[in-house]
Amino acid sequence: MKIKQNNVDRGYNAEFKKADFKEPGRGYWPTYSWSWADNVNKDEIAKQIDEFCESEIKSVYVLPQPREFRPNNGTQLDGYMQEEYLDYYRFMCEYALKKGMNIWLYDEGGWPSGSANGEVVLKDRNLAKRYYMKRDTALAAGESYSKPEDVVVAFDQNNNKIADGYTAKTDETVKEYYLCDKCYYNMPYPNLIDPKSARDFVEYTHERYRKKLGDLFSDNFKIVFTDEPAIAMSIWRADLEDIFTERYGYSYIDYMPAIVDKADMGEQGTKARIDYCELISEMFAENYFRVLQDWCRKNDMLSGGHIGGEDETLGCVRHGFVHGLRVLRCLDIPGIDAIWRQIFPKPRDDTSGPRTECANLFFPRYASSAAYQTSCNSIMSETNSIYGSGITFDQMRWVMNFQGIRGINLFNMMNQSYQNYGHFMAGGRPVFAPYMPGATDKSVFHRERARFSYLLAAGRPERKTALYMPMHDFWAYEDADYLAGEFERVGLTIESWQESFDVFDDDVIESCDDAALDNGVIKIGLAEYDELWFSTCKRVPAETKARLERFVKGGGKIFVVKGKYDPQIPGAKVIEDIGANVTPIVRCKERNSGIRAMVRNTENGTLLFILNENLEATKVTVSYDDIRPAYELNCDNGEVYTAGKVEGGSTTFELEMFSGECVVYLFTDNEVECDQRPRKYTEKIGEINNFTFKKISSFIIGKERLMNVPADEAAMEVESGDWQSFAGKDFSGDATYTAEFAKPADTDDILIDLGTVNYTSELFINGKSQGVRCMAPYSYIVPTAELKDTNTLELRVANTPANQYTYSENFNQFTKEILGPYHPICLRFEKESLESGLMNPITLWK
Repeated sequence: MKIKQNNVDRGYNAEFKKADFKEPGRGYWPTYSWSWADNVNKDEIAKQIDEFCESEIKSVYVLPQPREFRPNNGTQLDGYMQEEYLDYYRFMCEYALKKGMNIWLYDEGGWPSGSANGEVVLKDRNLAKRYYMKRDTALAAGESYSKPEDVVVAFDQNNNKIADGYTAKTDETVKEYYLCDKCYYNMPYPNLIDPKSARDFVEYTHERYRKKLGDLFSDNFKIVFTDEPAIAMSIWRADLEDIFTERYGYSYIDYMPAIVDKADMGEQGTKARIDYCELISEMFAENYFRVLQDWCRKNDMLSGGHIGGEDETLGCVRHGFVHGLRVLRCLDIPGIDAIWRQIFPKPRDDTSGPRTECANLFFPRYASSAAYQTSCNSIMSETNSIYGSGITFDQMRWVMNFQGIRGINLFNMMNQSYQNYGHFMAGGRPVFAPYMPGATDKSVFHRERARFSYLLAAGRPERKTALYMPMHDFWAYEDADYLAGEFERVGLTIESWQESFDVFDDDVIESCDDAALDNGVIKIGLAEYDELWFSTCKRVPAETKARLERFVKGGGKIFVVKGKYDPQIPGAKVIEDIGANVTPIVRCKERNSGIRAMVRNTENGTLLFILNENLEATKVTVSYDDIRPAYELNCDNGEVYTAGKVEGGSTTFELEMFSGECVVYLFTDNEVECDQRPRKYTEKIGEINNFTFKKISSFIIGKERLMNVPADEAAMEVESGDWQSFAGKDFSGDATYTAEFAKPADTDDILIDLGTVNYTSELFINGKSQGVRCMAPYSYIVPTAELKDTNTLELRVANTPANQYTYSENFNQFTKEILGPYHPICLRFEKESLESGLMNPITLWK
């Protein structure tokens, strides 16, 4: 399928500017999903928007969950897309815009997108999704078969097509293929390979918003988010067989066992399955995603979103999107979904969860590759959903930086909740609401994330390497698990040698620039590759091979990693040692498989990203082949420091990085105004481990609602360590540690190092706040000029809501059905975040 260029620009800076880095525009700040699962009113809408602003939430979209979406889970929102709902929605927009917020438009009531909460099908039953299914019918020896009216085609147990009057020679089972319209969602779901479904969907949702919001619309709503639309792997359309036959010269009906059941019907059966997937994936891309994109273009907006299950390599054949790269390339802002801990800083040693939990695969590259290959520079992620209320800012940084180093630069944080009573208290956690412990501390995280996103979106990506995704092998389903595993292994190994890459497919080879191809470069959109990698596979199309032969003759390099099958790419080098053939972005002095790297080129320099993806802090020496002046860009405070040491033809950095920490360097010949880098503090001058501890406030899961109430308990004398032992195992909230220390002599300033804090801190010295720390390092620099002879240190610490959720019994009043499927998943995760407070003595350094 030929790739169309999207050629869109969200106005990101082509060059690095320190002022914009220090204070990024609102478009770079995390965007929160704001769940409306209950009926709303204007006073509460305004109150919650005010609370968003207090914690510097600058971007939001409403995720409506109408009563019909999940009636068994007690959703209460009535009148979705009706006049009263739209009145409230307009009020929300007016108030949020008045507050200077950025707004996205979510296109569905619940998810998956495409149904308008069932209205598409309810208005036109002919648009209901129908797909082929199989049922077995037993025939006794000598019995004659009579095909029922609903059966499209029938086959004997040897996969031979049979007709009315077929007589069984022995007892056997006949396979009957019929059309099914069973829906796995509460609302009826449409057939998304029928363009009328998408047109009606747009009419019932997008157009109603446009008409209601009128003057507010195109100037303020720049992104429309479509969420997890899907078809079926055996989808039907009335004219599908005719279209297929005209294109391929035979009928797929003759190979229904191969298509529906993946039965072995020889090479022709496999070809039928591949051809069928080729066709329906094209129809899905053109008849759903392109329709939405066209509407967005007409209204000066950008289409964004993601498909469901993209974290799983074989999700293409298991989750109903068929060809992920193909459909993502029909979005202006393609994206991914990071939920249920597919990405998480923990070994994959617990098999009680989904197969992809903590798998940490490179699937964010699918969205970034699709963007670059269509001249787009914006890539989104719906992140942290169903991670549980115990997720920490350190963990969120790890998860988001994992995505950022692979190209994601717009982060949709999950989530804010309009409702906090009854069964809604369980929710799809985490919920970042003002009644949670340390609620205002997240503003520090938001600002750091906005700076990181600004850098991730600056300039253009530099990706010279690409890994082939063998779609025909996945569709053929022969050895699919093995082939997917090898595809993953090759990609993960390339990453472990500090190389970055895109993912490409046959569409890229078909659509790339001919002149560049003959010069050994795959050039398409923003992407230019001169090195291609293939994992073991066997169904590379002949047309792809022919163009790859031209690529190699022009000087391009192709590596095929040896395995069970040889794809026989002309001019390719077959290898076993991946690392020996990788060209790394940075070179580690000593092998460190957890270091990741990425480069972006701006008009005034090069941005180098280096991420520590190890699960522990690490020390590493890295070199990068650039000798221009280098500057470190500190996302925590927006400061810029000189950095690096030029050695020969490269610059070397001595790094000490926390797990999940990413450092960013700018190489440029332009002069950059620099800040004073904090000095190193090497002499320990004191330790504090005796404190007066007092609770400030408690997060409470009540019988009726979630609350944060002032604590009314006496202060106590404590030492550092898990506060569960003295504050109670179920205490979630804010508390203070108070101590005194003497003013140190012979130093202009001191470093106060808190060590490990679970999980956020704010330090006060003699009543003056020294700032909030929500991620490592938990340390503060304090000028001694601000100190007295004897000083009061007060440390406010907040843990997470996990302790309350783990030990509260107030959910026992609700049934499992009304609490929903996410509650037990979150409870399992939350048990890992119970240790709370100041975990070790405070040390003073000069």
